[in-house]
Amino acid sequence: MTTLLLAQAFFGLCLPLNKMALCIIPPFIFVGIRLTVGGLLLLGHARLRGIRIRQTAATILLPLLPIILFGIVLKNICKYHALCHIDVAHVALLLTTTPLWTTLFSRLLLNEGVTGKQMGAILLGTIAATMYALPHCTTNTQYLLPTILLAVAIAGDAYSYGLLRKLTLTHDTPQTVLVGLRMLCGGLPLLALALASGKTCTCITIKHVSLLCAAIINGSLVHIIYLNLLKRYPAPLVALSDLLGPLFAVLFAWIMLQEQPTCLACVSGSIMLLALLLFQHEKKISSLNA
Repeated sequence: MTTLLLAQAFFGLCLPLNKMALCIIPPFIFVGIRLTVGGLLLLGHARLRGIRIRQTAATILLPLLPIILFGIVLKNICKYHALCHIDVAHVALLLTTTPLWTTLFSRLLLNEGVTGKQMGAILLGTIAATMYALPHCTTNTQYLLPTILLAVAIAGDAYSYGLLRKLTLTHDTPQTVLVGLRMLCGGLPLLALALASGKTCTCITIKHVSLLCAAIINGSLVHIIYLNLLKRYPAPLVALSDLLGPLFAVLFAWIMLQEQPTCLACVSGSIMLLALLLFQHEKKISSLNA
């Protein structure tokens, strides 16, 4: 339970950091550098520990490609475009629909199901996210396209969850290598896309470097923690904890960006928290671990 809380706190911090960076760095430059540098650091760490990177990469890269395509490239293209146009709370609360998509893909890819109580918690969180997003989309058309793009990003991320869970069960690859390759091979296409569009960062300041360093460290920790959880628990169970991450994101956005949550956001967040309490997450993990 402590690991899940830590992962969600780091995940919640990602969105406000990214939103802050978008004000001063083109989005694909930012995420491309963050993933590429993070991947290189992890692969360098693995090499120092004596792991043969080339030999491992040769066996793992092909099954890793669709995970990179859907869970890194497609997800970030859609998410960052949405984040440029709408507030953190809207993005964060919509991300709570991820467990529902993950349950679907885990059933199709791995035949992993959930209990009735787990599904109830997932549906409750999804209803809360819909309750928050629907009024924004119907009254303000600028939210419609970002919301659609977020739905695509969420579906791609959920599909990659199932693929990554399957990969961890069939390949005994060190976590640092798997995460390093995933980040590196996901970051390079985004950097290439940024360079092709002509959007570059012309002036590097201490603020740029500080934000990038914080995002690199934070993102690397999130990737490693999630992979560790996927090795131990079914993908729907890990994804269900994503109901908590958006609540951290709303809190951090309030502190760091002065994006004060609305009453509707607070109500939606309370329902999501109730979903987690009803799920009795700690007991479920204990029983699976036993």
